[in-house]
Amino acid sequence: MNHSSIMIAIDAGGTMTDAYLTDEHGNFAVGKALTNRAAEHESYLEAVDDAAKVWGLDGATVHQRSILSVYTGTAMLNAMLMHKGKRVGMLVTRGFEHSTIQERGLTYLGQSYHEILHQRLHEHTPPLMDPRHVRGITERIESGSYYGLSPAGGVLVPLNEADVRRETAFLLDEGVEAIGIVFLFSYLNPAHERRAAEIAREVIAAQGRDIRVITSADLIPVIKENQRLKSVLIEAYTADEARKQLGAVECAARDAGYKSRLLTVTSYGSVVSIDTPRLYETIISGPVGGLMGGKRIADLKGLDSVVCCDMGGTSFDVGLIVGGGIGIVHEPDFAGHRLALPMVALDSIGAGAGSVIHVDPVTKNIELGPDSAGARVGVCYKHPEITVSDLDVALGYLNPDYFLGGKITLDRERALSILEERLAKPLGQDLFVAAEGVLEVMHTRMKELVYSMLLARGYEPSSYTLFMYGGGGPLHLWGVTEGIPLAGVATFPWAAAFSAFGATAAEYSHRYQAGASLVIPLKPNAEERANAAGHFNRVFADLETQAYRELAAEGFGREQVRFSYGMQARYLGLLESLGVSLPMGRIDDAGDLERAIQAFEDQYEKVYARGAKYREAGYFISEFFVEAFAEKPKPALPVQPLAAPEPAAAAYKTRRKVFHRRRWIDFEILEMAHLKPGNRVPGPAIIEDPMTTLVIPPGKAVEFDAHGLIWYRDAAATGERT
Repeated sequence: MNHSSIMIAIDAGGTMTDAYLTDEHGNFAVGKALTNRAAEHESYLEAVDDAAKVWGLDGATVHQRSILSVYTGTAMLNAMLMHKGKRVGMLVTRGFEHSTIQERGLTYLGQSYHEILHQRLHEHTPPLMDPRHVRGITERIESGSYYGLSPAGGVLVPLNEADVRRETAFLLDEGVEAIGIVFLFSYLNPAHERRAAEIAREVIAAQGRDIRVITSADLIPVIKENQRLKSVLIEAYTADEARKQLGAVECAARDAGYKSRLLTVTSYGSVVSIDTPRLYETIISGPVGGLMGGKRIADLKGLDSVVCCDMGGTSFDVGLIVGGGIGIVHEPDFAGHRLALPMVALDSIGAGAGSVIHVDPVTKNIELGPDSAGARVGVCYKHPEITVSDLDVALGYLNPDYFLGGKITLDRERALSILEERLAKPLGQDLFVAAEGVLEVMHTRMKELVYSMLLARGYEPSSYTLFMYGGGGPLHLWGVTEGIPLAGVATFPWAAAFSAFGATAAEYSHRYQAGASLVIPLKPNAEERANAAGHFNRVFADLETQAYRELAAEGFGREQVRFSYGMQARYLGLLESLGVSLPMGRIDDAGDLERAIQAFEDQYEKVYARGAKYREAGYFISEFFVEAFAEKPKPALPVQPLAAPEPAAAAYKTRRKVFHRRRWIDFEILEMAHLKPGNRVPGPAIIEDPMTTLVIPPGKAVEFDAHGLIWYRDAAATGERT
């Protein structure tokens, strides 16, 4: 088959780098490589080459035929977690020099529910920068008032330019490698920040230095200075190193024959060029790809309520599709920091296939994660400590001779020996009973996360379909879904590279934001309506101009760009705002303004109870946003003819004993590549693939539908063969 117009997508996780290739006909190939964190371009090329072999091609041929390459890496996240970013200096409004260590008292971020309840267990997140390098500048922009007593964005205290020169020189003497500028209320008037940036660059140039200066007004001009400061800090701290990694990947792709720009995935679910000036928006690109893939499949199958579950080597991530849409959090908590960054709503626990297992010999307590073996898998391979993968090998779920299709051989005997010493003996149990018990603990934690994502929001699990993916997803699907009343459960032949698949399905878009301080009373008079309409239209026009400029630099003409519009609004006097889509965009008449207000009312009623509405208070708009879309290719998922329910004889490989539910059972072993749409495989069975393993316990069965999805059902149930 002539594979032309190929799309490449890469998900470089902490353990594996997954490649997903798809062509114009919807054919796909999946490849893997162990992630090389020191040189991600090498694992990128290895993963693409591994996938290319499925089609009988090599990596160079694939790159020469590619129209798109999307890459999600881990450089920014790793820099944050390992505290190996740049030495950052910060200029802030005088009096707010302690913002980086006070952090609004958010000492509970990233903690478990048990830890949150106990104040003594709270800890401040270690700072990413030296507090001495946060320098105060005399200036003040007016915040505005609910009552119109002072103009929002007016200059209250002029910028002291001498302060800027002196403090910039101090930071340079201290050896900083990047400078951020975050002034109060600069989202209402950026003049002070931009003038301070000019001065700082003059001082830097006079010293012959090459140091980046970042202003919050250009990066993320929104309300709440602490979140803005954290966002600027993370851009300054991590982005340059990430750009080097992404640039090295792009160079490697071009050397292999790729002709276009390398793309990456944003936290809010789009793809952008790696040249984006707001690279910090891509800090959590990998798990986001999974949700994008889940939405692509949900749209294809007509599902509007889906739980997306991603189990990799390090974590278990859960996100929801509700009413056909993916939730966006505007102030997410990430790695112990609260940011001003639109991010898809995800929750995670440290429960991956590489999660390390610790046993307290005194209390007999089992601790799972959060540290992970990463690419070293477990004691069955190169890691010094036991992991979930060691349990899977010991119990028989995972074939030690077929890991990554046999490229790596896992040592089951070594795993058994060390599990006996470090797990079974401390617990005083049979080795296999103890190993299965740890899996039950992990599965229970994962089920609790799924339940909490649904029930805490008032959603009924039986209305939701669960998609399970990631390298470890199909392997543990049986344990995660057991006992949860769901509308359906599905996984995918390309589950190991599902997040990469999602990257090809995502839109090409940029998101632009502008802070505001706009009050709209319940019954605005003609002047108030005109002022509000003018404010809407001026902000949207400015954001559109910025979008056209950036997308033009990335090769898109104005005729190729389309927009969606929205705002962050709340009832006057409340603290939290809601994101609201505005289909009309511009406000041309009184009816448009009323429709914008009604859009907020409708959204408020969806999130809260109708009785909580308080129209009489009036409305406060704190932010406007525009998303600019440009066309990009998306993967095809063609309908395929259905084969007979019984798989072909070539699909059956052997039988293997598996310790399941406290006894050894013979499981049928099949090869994924030989299974076709329409096939049905009853348990007990294991379907093996070089990239993943799907376990089907007794009493369950899987069915392959016309799009290649694998539906996991009770063996007695019969699904529609569609």
